[in-house]
Amino acid sequence: MEDHALLGILAVVVVPIDDGAGLAGRELQIGETVVVQVVKKDQRCIMISLDPETAVSSPQVLARVFQNHEGCAGVYGAVLREGIVKVGDPIYLI
Repeated sequence: MEDHALLGILAVVVVPIDDGAGLAGRELQIGETVVVQVVKKDQRCIMISLDPETAVSSPQVLARVFQNHEGCAGVYGAVLREGIVKVGDPIYLI
């Protein structure tokens, strides 16, 4: 996937996980203070295949998400405790 394709996805925190479905309802602590509850998997639409700067379509982006991730490219989360998140902060399943 080309780097520009990620610009079409609003990502606040990127964490490599195998399957977000098992996390629904669970809470993650990020860094010292932030707590986020995982709400549900994020079903993707065609918008992620559009370059945000040129609007040129790259259908292979959406095809890859469906092929490798069951049409999901992340999870929705609800912030339970606010704070500052820094690159490299540890993430704990609580």
